[in-house]
Amino acid sequence: MGIIYCTFITLFAFFISRKIVRRALAKSEHATQAVALDVYMNSLQGKNNSTVNENEINQLLHSPSRLTKEHWNRLEIYINQSQHYFAAKLRQNYPSLTEDDIHIILLMRMGLDHKEIAIFCNILMSSLRTRRSRLKKKMKADCDSISDFIRELYKD
Repeated sequence: MGIIYCTFITLFAFFISRKIVRRALAKSEHATQAVALDVYMNSLQGKNNSTVNENEINQLLHSPSRLTKEHWNRLEIYINQSQHYFAAKLRQNYPSLTEDDIHIILLMRMGLDHKEIAIFCNILMSSLRTRRSRLKKKMKADCDSISDFIRELYKD
């Protein structure tokens, strides 16, 4: 009877600790996204005087840890407003890019580091390296760094 009781207590403790770890990870991802979007929003406000719906961006900051299609659409609209239709030009000039490609490019354009991009896209760092390499080929970018290429693209 004592062995069963000890086993039950051990399993209970194990599942509780897993739940705590998952919650901590979700909070960490959410905090990283919130900081990244806040930094980006502040940098754009200094660069551009266009009207930006801050309420929508603030809602993004407090959204669940994984961005939904609606969140990505809002972010794309925000970038189009603040960066002279960057995403629209990107879609027009590079029609072979997928939605995931566009998301990665938008996050690169925001100046996020690789780890933050991987968190936003819910992918491994190795997968991000592969995607960046494929983006470089799709966009026929003749440069050392795809991130630098993206930052300089359509710069006015």
